[in-house]
Amino acid sequence: MCDACVNLARSFAAWEVRLYLDTHPEDISALALYRRLCAQECGGYACVPHERDRWSWIDDPWPWELEANLPGKEA
Repeated sequence: MCDACVNLARSFAAWEVRLYLDTHPEDISALALYRRLCAQECGGYACVPHERDRWSWIDDPWPWELEANLPGKEA
């Protein structure tokens, strides 16, 4: 496989693992895989850090919950 194809495959895999981590934030093996893929991809500079503000959005009220639709709440 050519170098460009390997880089594309690695980038795709890192993105897929990141999406998986959005719904499975406690999966330590997936987080380790994500970090390993990022380290291989341009020395880690190509991946967006996933630790910053780590999954805090999941604790906020969802659009269909009453708390998210009360007056005075910003979207």
